[in-house]
Order: sequence, then C-alpha cells, then structure tokens
Amino acid sequence: MKVDIINKPIVFVICDGLGHAFAARGNAVQLADMRALDFLMRHYPSAYLAAAGKFVGLLPGFIGNSEVGHITLGAGRIVKSSILRFHELITSGRLVTHATAKLLRDFAQTKKALHIVGLLSDGGVHSHEFHMYGMLDFAVQCGIKNIIVHPILDGRDVAPRSAAVYLQRLELKLQTLRYGRIGSLQGRFYAMDRDKNWERTAAAYDMLCGVGNVVKSDWQTVLAASYAAGITDEFVQPVLLNQDDSLIDDDAVFFINVRPDRAIQLTQRFLSKDFLLSRRRLAFVLTGFRYDKHFCNPVMLEPELVQETFLDIMEKEQPDRPVFLLAETEKYAHVTYFFRGMRDEHVKQETRVIIPSLKMRDYIAHPEMAARDITRYLFDIMDKNHNALCIVNYANPDMVGHSGDLAATIRACRIIDEQLNQIYELVVQKMNGILIITADHGNAEEKLDVAGNAKTAHTTNPVPFVLVAKELEQATHLPRNLAVTHGIAHVVPTLLDVLSIERPVSMVDSLVLPLL
Repeated sequence: MKVDIINKPIVFVICDGLGHAFAARGNAVQLADMRALDFLMRHYPSAYLAAAGKFVGLLPGFIGNSEVGHITLGAGRIVKSSILRFHELITSGRLVTHATAKLLRDFAQTKKALHIVGLLSDGGVHSHEFHMYGMLDFAVQCGIKNIIVHPILDGRDVAPRSAAVYLQRLELKLQTLRYGRIGSLQGRFYAMDRDKNWERTAAAYDMLCGVGNVVKSDWQTVLAASYAAGITDEFVQPVLLNQDDSLIDDDAVFFINVRPDRAIQLTQRFLSKDFLLSRRRLAFVLTGFRYDKHFCNPVMLEPELVQETFLDIMEKEQPDRPVFLLAETEKYAHVTYFFRGMRDEHVKQETRVIIPSLKMRDYIAHPEMAARDITRYLFDIMDKNHNALCIVNYANPDMVGHSGDLAATIRACRIIDEQLNQIYELVVQKMNGILIITADHGNAEEKLDVAGNAKTAHTTNPVPFVLVAKELEQATHLPRNLAVTHGIAHVVPTLLDVLSIERPVSMVDSLVLPLL
C-alpha cells in the first residue's frame, strides 16, 4: 500500500542509543515499559534491524556508534567507516607511500619531539589502540626516535575503569619499539568535548603545553589516586607526568582519532595562533582524519563524501517541502554533517533547529535533557508547516546511558516514550502524516556487564524500526528475524518506497516491497 503524503508531514525520529535486547537484566528499555513504542510496533510494520559491525561499515563485531549510524541512515546504504578505512590503510602496506611519510622523515632530521595524542581503547568508535600502535610503528619507520605519547582515557566506549589494561599494553608496545614514553594522562571529558565547553578544552591543551597540573609521577600513581577519589577514566583530570614531556616550539603533534566531532575543539587549539599564554609554534599538526574542512593541516585520511543521500533525494523530488533538522547540541553534527553523508551542506529548503544541551558532567540528575524542548519546537513547526519533513534526534537513551546509571537511563527511556506518544497523536492521528521511528545503535538496553558492573559503552544489539501511517495500521508485520540479514541502511529505502519515490541504484532494497 502506497501512502499519499505529498501535502502531509513526515517525521523521522532517531532515538539515539535505543537498542533491543531480550534479557531484562540491566535493560533500561524493557524496564522503562515503553508502552507507546510497544503499541506502535504491534500495530504497524516493524522490525529489529542490525546497527553494528558490517551492517554500518565497521569491522565485524564492532559496536555501533552515532557517527556510522547516522551516516548509514541518511545514505540508505552501507558506507565504509573511517575506522575501517584507517584499519585497512595500516594493514595494506600503503603507509610507506603515503603522502605523510616524507613529512615524518623530514621531521625526524630535526630531532624534535613528536607528540602522539589519541583516545586509548579498543572501543572502535573514535579510535582504536591498533591505530595507535600502527602510527607508532609508522613514526619509528620514518626515523623518529623522540616520541611522547599522550593517551586520552576512554571509560565510555569501554568499561569505566579499564584504563590500566590499555596503558599496560601501550607501555609494552613502547618497550618493544625501544622508543617513546607516556607523557601525560587525561580523560576524554576534557580532551574530546564537542559542546563548546572551552574551559575543558583549555585544560587539556594547557596541560600538554606544561601550563597547569604537572606532577613528577607515573601513570599508575595518577590513575590510582583518581580511582580513590571516585574519578573514573573518562573524567581523569589532565596531568603532565613530567615537565620535560610538554609541547615546546617546533615540536609536532599527531592526533590519531578518526572521528571528527570530538576532535575538532582540541585540534583548533593546536592550530590556532590566538592563545598568548600557552600557544606553541608547532612544526605541524597531523591528524588521522580531516576533522573540519577549514583545517588545512596534513591528514592520514580525507572524507569520502556520500552523494544521493535521503536529503539530496528529497531536495530533488520534493523541493517545495520544507525540511527541518532538530537536535540538541550534543547531537548537532549527527543530524547535519553525518546524516548528509559527511557533507556540511544545506539542502535548499532546510532549517536547522539546535537546542543547547545542559552544561554538566553527566545527565544522571537530568535524564530529560532537552527532549521536551525538542518536542515543543517540533509541534511549533508542524503548526506552521503542515507538509514539513522533520529529522529529529533524541539524545537521552545514549547520553544518559553513557553514565552507566540504570535508574537514570530508565527515566530517560520513559521520557522518550512520552515524546513518541505525543508525536504519534499529532503527526499521525491528527495530521494524517507519516512517522518513522528507529535508532542509530544500542546502548540503553544493556547497562550491566556480565559481572553486574555498570556498563557505559554502546552495544552490538539490533534497534527497533517502525513505520507509522494510518494506511499501514494492522498491515502485515515484517519478520522479526530481519536483524540477522538486514540493517538500518534499509530504513530510508523503505520510506522512499512508501512515498512512491524511486530509489537510486546506490541504495539497498526496501524492507516492505512484499507488502506494497
């Protein structure tokens, strides 16, 4: 059944981090009793879709994340991720001919220090320890012997107190190489802020420049003291282990992260000439990926821009339909840059509504975040634009889920269910529009690990998908075992089929062809 919706609203809701798991233990989604979502999945075409590993362009078995999830959703196809591309660059043997090899060989002649900065874990979201080791090998092969490593502790895409495992492996790698030392520690809360909390970025940068917290100690002592104070890996305060390991003029920086959104602010500090107290005149700033199109530094990987995304097609096929992208600042890049295929471009009829996120360490005390504000803005848009296309991200299940607090994550899921119910009543019941609900990856459905400890990381679990329109009520359901063979790349092709819009050949198939 096709849906005649040319003059009716379309609302595409991404419940960030809302996965599906059958076990009730630690499952905030199930414990929240999300009645609105359950009702919609029972009464309209629905399925659970894969959102991790090869289904979103990652290595098999890798947890999903918001970057690849939104790229996949917006593209309607599987796009090779930057993490996978970096992995292939290292394993292919192509580094010896890479454009940066000469840069590093020339730098080796100066005898100055190369400072390697990056998130140290095997989470595979922003970086991977395999990349850290590969870049250490690369630097040494290029003749660099003066290497100082500045690991950023994770505790979010991996267990909250797992840093010692990664630091021990890093130390062993450096011993094997016979070059390099660990120069500092800091949590990603400081070094990888993306929400314009510049005081956090300044603390990270100033420490690297030897301005701020300097202790003549080892990482084991610093980490033990942080744990004793109740500070987990993500929030370890920036500390330089030895004054001699700070950035000085004519040193170079190699920031190995490949996901851009949480690397932009610190890189901007490295590149800027505006900071008088701690500015360093660096030989170069090399990064794992082009974090921003305005940054003119050397990189290991350039973005592979995705064309013919959902928004491109809607601009071409329905140019008179207004498009609104709604999110809070924590997920601003996801509904814009990532959903558009890593292109920071507007479609002609596009308006962006970005609501400021709360300025706090975590959202345990405020699991509502900006969800209700987003819904109010959405309803105001619907009132003024009856045929609007709205792409909406609710960050709560993911951002509160990252706290590892089960009770807070349950509340976050309940708040999202309230929003879904209100949107259904307005968009579908009153305005006879179409509502798509899905997620970019799992998180909230698995908040305890096998030992019963709080879990902060994303998951490899499938996510819900439901297509809601009055014409589709009580339609034949999609088989629930689709998570085995189908992923979130199929969401947009399915929507295009329902809208009678031809899919480009670059996209994967629709899920509901048998129903139409």
